[in-house]
Amino acid sequence: PISIEVKDTDIRDVFNLIAEESGLNLVLSDSIQGKVSLKLREIPWDQALVVLMESKQLGYVRQGSILRVETLASIRAETDATRQLIESQRQLQPLRVQIFPISYARAKQLETQVKDFLSPRGKVNADERTNALVVTDISESIDKIKRLIQSLDTQTPQVVIEGKVVEARESFERKIGVLLQGAGSLTSTGWKSIASGGGDGTGPIKYTPSVGIDNGAGGNNTLGLTISTFDVLGDLTATLDMFENEDIVRVISSPRVVTLNNIEALIKQTTEVPIFTTTVSDGEEETTVEYKELNLQLRVTPQITADGGIILKMFIERQFEGVTRTVGNASAAPIFGRSAQTTVIVNNGETAVIGGIYQNDTTEGESGIPLLRKIPILGHLFKSTSKEQEKNELLIFLTPRVLNREEAFGAGGNISGEPGLEGDSDVGFGNGDGSEDLDLDEGLDDEL
Repeated sequence: PISIEVKDTDIRDVFNLIAEESGLNLVLSDSIQGKVSLKLREIPWDQALVVLMESKQLGYVRQGSILRVETLASIRAETDATRQLIESQRQLQPLRVQIFPISYARAKQLETQVKDFLSPRGKVNADERTNALVVTDISESIDKIKRLIQSLDTQTPQVVIEGKVVEARESFERKIGVLLQGAGSLTSTGWKSIASGGGDGTGPIKYTPSVGIDNGAGGNNTLGLTISTFDVLGDLTATLDMFENEDIVRVISSPRVVTLNNIEALIKQTTEVPIFTTTVSDGEEETTVEYKELNLQLRVTPQITADGGIILKMFIERQFEGVTRTVGNASAAPIFGRSAQTTVIVNNGETAVIGGIYQNDTTEGESGIPLLRKIPILGHLFKSTSKEQEKNELLIFLTPRVLNREEAFGAGGNISGEPGLEGDSDVGFGNGDGSEDLDLDEGLDDEL
């Protein structure tokens, strides 16, 4: 920090004082004249220099570790002259023609962006047949355009989504809970029915309390959807195999799809069930069979974030067959469905688990003494009926991974190639409004 208190002092002396205190290499123009009064206490020397320059409408030109102070009029005139000289030199440079093959982008789309980097004499044309750009310009502009194309013509990120679709008994949710230990927050969203009646839900999946996951739904939110994330896919696969051997879970499918960034992927499983229809015509019964598709589908759109996360926009739909009902001589089973739409963000290679899709299965059976159990009225004495209800939950485990991260995100860097942008030289103008355009620390502190 520096403290300065002067009154009606030659401004050149104040500049020299700051240069002595800071060790700054300072060159003052002969046109800088006048007196100044300042009272500054314990402020950085570069801030004191800014205040002093703004008080007299001065600017600077930085060349390496040397700061040259001039009047604003002189600096602007010098800058304009330099620009005119550079432009004159560009007008004298010969034009080059270079063809840039485009691999991943569309040449027609890049044509608009390339035009911004052309000199006044340059031009660009997109050849759609070969998907290439034909650029005619001076060497300096072509070099910039080359770096621009290298940055933009990159592979589109590809995402592989590995899944496990599991049908599990209620006891499984307590056993799988231990795998979710330390698994972040749990969110919930309500289901939307796409068919009337049918189905039973008793709220979101409730993991073992020791896991410490907050249930965002609260209470008994019927037909709830729950989402959590964890990073144990390898252990999960082995665990599911173990529970499947114990008849606690049934792995319905293990889909694996590859899609591009922001392109929807469809994971679908179809089961055909027979629908029997009985009609009576002229006293005769006729039964026809029609097969109906029951779909379990998951639509996933991955979006890769700048920090390496993956946003999964998901639409989940499941159809299932209800209990067969008989009306007169006709019987049929209703078809029910549930769907939900939600978004979750996971890290690359992390697993998201979606639960809360419940279905009640009812099994009715009859046993007894053959022949005797079919005797009218008395037959119930020789038979017994049973009715079992089983509540199953559908769990979906999804693990997204980026396949070509380095190829898709490896490009970048400086496009302009202008020397002034590399820190070799710098020009600054005082604003006169208290704002600071000067970056005096860069390239100067190393010399102190």
